[in-house]
Amino acid sequence: MIRINSEVLNYFDTLYQLNKDDISIKNFDPGQEVIGQNKRYFSLFIIRQGITKCF
Repeated sequence: MIRINSEVLNYFDTLYQLNKDDISIKNFDPGQEVIGQNKRYFSLFIIRQGITKCF
């Protein structure tokens, strides 16, 4: 969705440039778990590239 909607991607890029202290960029290896079930998260994850599997 984000890769198709360039306005949303540009918005997140602008937010990152303005708030580098509050926003972090992380890279994950293939097969690595990004978030797990039954856990509480206080962050928003935006996947810019790649494929994710939810189950």
